Amino acid sequence: MYKLIVFLILIYLFFRIFTTYLLPWLLNYFLKKVVQNNLSNLNNMQSKDNSKENDKIHAHFKSKDKSPLKNKKNFDEGEYVDFTEIK
Repeated sequence: MYKLIVFLILIYLFFRIFTTYLLPWLLNYFLKKVVQNNLSNLNNMQSKDNSKENDKIHAHFKSKDKSPLKNKKNFDEGEYVDFTEIK
């Protein structure tokens, strides 16, 4: 019976020490590694982008109509439908 109680107390102490000291240290270590890897990947991507020879920006605009028609409908906007509320 005493062996069981001592065993449970040891397990409790182990988890208590693990969660208090070791777990935060391990999380900090792995998070630093992840951040370092992401920063190195970002720097590699930026250096590849900067090394391109053709850094031109192409913008395509819609041509505007020279003759504005006031009654011309824009079919992209949709149509207004009046409704009545049914109670």
